[in-house]
Amino acid sequence: MAMIEMAEHLGDEGDQSASLALMGRAEACVADDDFEARLYLAGAWRRGLGAGTAKERYFRAFDLKERVAEAGHLGTIREMIANYSHGLNGASRDSERAIYWLRRPQRSRMRRRSRSFARKDCHSSA
Repeated sequence: MAMIEMAEHLGDEGDQSASLALMGRAEACVADDDFEARLYLAGAWRRGLGAGTAKERYFRAFDLKERVAEAGHLGTIREMIANYSHGLNGASRDSERAIYWLRRPQRSRMRRRSRSFARKDCHSSA
């Protein structure tokens, strides 16, 4: 998450190329089972960070959140129910998909990592 914050700072300072490079590293470093970091990354894409057009980032953020929900994150499952029930946040209004999320079985236990990034090369300074 620190890399994303630094990328946002660099973007605010006008250094877009450094911001994009750091976001690329951050995207590659987010662990699949680190829900907090994945949701933070999705929020960063929605705020305009990262490569691609605003529309591309918006839908990448939605897809990432949907994968977090598939992994069993209850708060994100609730968000998917609302998204598909009402056609919010890039989702089409789809009652079948909303019902899918309503019936989505809860995983026995969600694993959460205490670290934001899984690989060693992600811990080196920018």
